[in-house]
Amino acid sequence: MTVTTIPAWVDDPASLLRHATRLCLAHHLPGRVRLKLVDGGADAPPLAEIQTFLAALKSCPGIASAEINLLARSCLVLYDTKVIRPSAWSDLVEGRDSPELLALLRAVAAQARGTT
Repeated sequence: MTVTTIPAWVDDPASLLRHATRLCLAHHLPGRVRLKLVDGGADAPPLAEIQTFLAALKSCPGIASAEINLLARSCLVLYDTKVIRPSAWSDLVEGRDSPELLALLRAVAAQARGTT
């Protein structure tokens, strides 16, 4: 996927937390999480930004897969619990700052920039 415009969150991963209120954990077992996107209204992130985030997430260390279902408004992520702590996902949807979440967001941002 070629990205011509890099979203603002790449340079400031913490800015992703503003979208956290639009996510909920539909289902979570260690190593497998389904995130649901709730209605964000006019302030919702554009689809291209969501796709950029998912493409970067898929390339992160510890992520086995990340698949979006646009009709269900959900994303299934399979991950390695030795690399990404399960608490990072609840921290993300609750907008709670934590070292685990910050590590995940930095990894996603690095992948979106094309660096490791």
